[in-house]
Amino acid sequence: MTRDTALDDAGQTDAPKAEDPVETAEQAAETDESVADTTDPAPEAEDPARHAEAEARPPEPQKVVERVIEHRGSALPLVFAGIVTAALGFIAGAGDLLAPVLGKAQDSEITAQVGQLGGRIDDVEAALQAVDDRVAAITQPDLSPALARIEAAETALANLGQSQTDLGAQIAELGARVSELATRPLTEGASDAAIAAFEAELAGLQSSIAEQRAQVEQMVAEARAMEADAAEQARRAEIQSALARVVSALDSGDSLAAELAALAALGVDVPQGLNAAAEGAPTLASLQEGFAPAARAALAAARSDGEGDAGVTGWLQKQLGARSVTPRDGADPDAVLSRAGAAVSEGRLGDALAELDTLSEGAKAEMAAWTQAARTRQAATDAADALAAQLAAN
Repeated sequence: MTRDTALDDAGQTDAPKAEDPVETAEQAAETDESVADTTDPAPEAEDPARHAEAEARPPEPQKVVERVIEHRGSALPLVFAGIVTAALGFIAGAGDLLAPVLGKAQDSEITAQVGQLGGRIDDVEAALQAVDDRVAAITQPDLSPALARIEAAETALANLGQSQTDLGAQIAELGARVSELATRPLTEGASDAAIAAFEAELAGLQSSIAEQRAQVEQMVAEARAMEADAAEQARRAEIQSALARVVSALDSGDSLAAELAALAALGVDVPQGLNAAAEGAPTLASLQEGFAPAARAALAAARSDGEGDAGVTGWLQKQLGARSVTPRDGADPDAVLSRAGAAVSEGRLGDALAELDTLSEGAKAEMAAWTQAARTRQAATDAADALAAQLAAN
């Protein structure tokens, strides 16, 4: 077999392979090498003349064959893509079934949460305005009349001291005259007229002394009454000022210890509700912010105990943790918590606590910390309001 014949045979062999799209350039190179191997195993023995003649001949043009290279990889991506496509198709087909439950619940909850956040901002602003109004309503009394009466009492006391000095001098003078009369000898032959005049003068002095004593006692009583009234007015002013600071501290969550000590020093019987919050009461804003997480935990506990809606809707609500954020009627845990949440947003802690008392024991346990904080604040604010009403009535 000659080299030309081998090349022709190689060309004929490559022809069917050009139709195979999976051949690569490397396979073509291997084919050429295999063709070379099938030729005469002793090319070195060829005639040098023939070899030179073969090399001098121009090479035959080779056919340009397009080879499509196909990368053969793992089939797992195709399987995974098929699973994903099937899942998407199922979801698309079941969208009409799940949309009323999932889409409506999620959209309504998001919308309600946004509205609730806006409502909380409004509630905080309203609470701050209410604090300003309550502080402004506690007017400081006008102490000018009390101070004027105190000055008048001090002046009266000074005049009283001067009157007592004058009265003492008169009494001393009268005593000297009486002593003189008592020691005067009766042998001087006093007439009846002189004795009568002496008795009349003595009676006049005694009457004057009694009258001046009554005046002094009246002045002393009036001065003491004015002083006591002025002190009471000042005490009431200090009590109202301390109570205003208590109300402000309740709304800010600051300590009440100093204000409660001041009230006790002023003779006020501090209610137990305020004493329980001496270190600071929970603020309304913090209770409003902490209600939603506690309510979700309580609702989850209630649903775990078998309460709430049954069926697919109940199962989806349990899985998604969805709850109603707008008040609705009903005795189920979701309805109760929706009404309690609305009351908290409006600052009606008493109504919210009354609603929460109807929950099951499992749900109550999840709400225990929030409920305790709300009761502490409610008791403190009720005590402050009662004390303010008592002061206003007096």
